[in-house]
Amino acid sequence: MMVEPLLFFLHIPKTGGMTLIWAFEDHFPPRRCWRVYTPAQAEQLLDTLSAEQRAGLRLVCGHESYCFAEHFAQPVRIVTMLRDPVRRAVSQYGHKVRDGAAAFIRTPFPEFVEGLAAGTIGPETHAGTQSNVQVRYLADVSPRKPVVEAHLHIALERLRSGLFAFGLTERFPESVALFQRVMGWSRLTVVTRNRASGPKPSLTPGQSEALQAYHHLDVRLYQAARDHFDAQLRRAGVTPDDIRRANAPSALQQGRLLVGRAIRKVL
Repeated sequence: MMVEPLLFFLHIPKTGGMTLIWAFEDHFPPRRCWRVYTPAQAEQLLDTLSAEQRAGLRLVCGHESYCFAEHFAQPVRIVTMLRDPVRRAVSQYGHKVRDGAAAFIRTPFPEFVEGLAAGTIGPETHAGTQSNVQVRYLADVSPRKPVVEAHLHIALERLRSGLFAFGLTERFPESVALFQRVMGWSRLTVVTRNRASGPKPSLTPGQSEALQAYHHLDVRLYQAARDHFDAQLRRAGVTPDDIRRANAPSALQQGRLLVGRAIRKVL
C-alpha cells in the first residue's frame, strides 16, 4: 500500500505565507490539514493525536523549523518561501506596530534600526527581532542562540537538496506556478491575504546597510536562493503560461476558494 506524503509548509514569518496556506489547504480535506502557530496547536498535534491520526495528515503549516518534519512517520515534502532580508525586516516592523506591540510603537523606525546596529535593541527589548531569521528556520537554531557560519552552511545544503521546493516572495507568481507544477496540481488558486496597509517606512541607504549587516547570513542565503531559483523553474517545466495563470486567477476560481473557506469554518 502506497503511503501518501505529507506536505509541510515551513512558514517563515512575513514571506507571503498566509496567502499560500489558503491555496494549499484548498487541495486537502479539512481533517487532513493542521496549522501549528501556537504551543497549544503543537501540543495537540504531537501529544494528543495518535500516530495513526498523524499519519493521515496531508498538510501541516506553521512557524516551525526544518526538523519539525521528523515528527511524522510518512514521507514529508518540505516547501517554504524566502524573502529579501531587508524587506522582510521592514515588513515585520510594520506588522508589530499594526499589531499594537508597545515596544515597537514607542520606537520610531529610524531609532529601531539604529538600536539594532548598536546592539541596544534586540529580542530582549523588542520580541521577534532575532537576527538571520531565515537561516534559523532552515538550520533549526533556537531563538535564544546566536546564528553562526556553520548554520548558514546547513541552511544552504537544505535549500539545495533538502527542500522539495522553495519560492521567493519577490517572485511570487513564479513561485505559485512552481508549487503547482511540483505538486502535480492542475491549479493553485491564490487570494492575497494579510497584505500590509498604510504607509511603509522609507529606507535610507544607511538603514538598508544596517539591516543587511544585522541579517548578514540571511543576505547570503537569499543570494544563493535567487541564483538557484530559475534552475528550479526549468527542472519543473514551468512555462510562461503557468506564470500568467498564477498571477491572474479567474473570478470564478477565487470565488470557489472563498466559498470553500466559508464551508471549512462550519465543518
